[in-house]
Amino acid sequence: MSIGRGTDQKFQGDFRVTNMDNITEEKEIKDHYKSDSKWIYALLVVLLILTAIAFHRDATPQWEQYQAQFRQILTQKFGKKAADSFSYGVKQIWIKDVNKIDRCTTCHIGIDIPKLSGEDVPLVFRAHPNPELIKEHPFNKFGCTYCHGGKGYALTVKEAHFSKPAGWEDIFLSERLAKRYGFPDYKNLPLVEMNCNTCHLREKEVAGLTYINKAKKLFTEKMCTCCHTFYQYKADVGPDLTYEGDKPNDLYDFSNITNWGVLPPSVFSWHFLHFKAPYLVTPLSLMPNFNFKDQEIRSLAMLVLSFKNIPERFVVKPDPKNVFQPECVGSVPAAPGSFTRAGVGSGVKNTKM
Repeated sequence: MSIGRGTDQKFQGDFRVTNMDNITEEKEIKDHYKSDSKWIYALLVVLLILTAIAFHRDATPQWEQYQAQFRQILTQKFGKKAADSFSYGVKQIWIKDVNKIDRCTTCHIGIDIPKLSGEDVPLVFRAHPNPELIKEHPFNKFGCTYCHGGKGYALTVKEAHFSKPAGWEDIFLSERLAKRYGFPDYKNLPLVEMNCNTCHLREKEVAGLTYINKAKKLFTEKMCTCCHTFYQYKADVGPDLTYEGDKPNDLYDFSNITNWGVLPPSVFSWHFLHFKAPYLVTPLSLMPNFNFKDQEIRSLAMLVLSFKNIPERFVVKPDPKNVFQPECVGSVPAAPGSFTRAGVGSGVKNTKM
């Protein structure tokens, strides 16, 4: 009997211990559940907030906010009647020949209203600063991005004004970008000259195209067509430059550029460094180092990137006295250090703008 009683007491003791363990385990599970529940509820609240923000943004897109501001400007400048006549909505220009869509005027609504000029008008609503230029290049024919670059189909500032130096296609040719490439007159939007020359390619000189005019002179003087094919000028020493501006980014070899210096990695920078030190960018290049100055190099980089295939109706027919004719006459002019490793120097790895 004493043995049985001892065994029973031991069993009861074990049961109490096991029961206490179960209670402790259940408590821990409940505590974990409460903790997890708090996190789940918190995440649900965050998700609801993000969903609300998304719906709000979709219901009130950025361009609508700009148009509401523009209506206020119209009221201040021209009265309520002018503001009431303004119609909201996405504004779109389709340049059929080049299959370009421009929606820039959805936000830049006052671009063709001369009276909306001056510092008191926000820049986004201000009239184009060169009305004479617009008369020759009407928006319904050329749009905006054909000259200024950028993503014409976009309806947000961030996407439309895309200007990350790492890319080049549809890039916005802004002041900031020109400054990064070292243009001293970056506020004048010098990079736009590239797109101007796409149409004015056949002209030797064009008023206002300071960089391009200089580049065409150098292109002719250095007789680039002795080595490069360019339209009717045939050569097979270097690559064909006829449509260099249409060349995709992935066809450029960036592997030999180990240090970009102050330059942002891009196709424009590739050309800059290649003009500065051809051999260091393309080790098997036969191109001489002409010891160009940096401003000359910027001009030449802009020129070759303006060589594009465009519809004939966009190409300006030059005056017979102003035809761009970069003929190869005689032999290629000698340049200091031509075709030698010593001559190309080390400009690529220590480029200073």
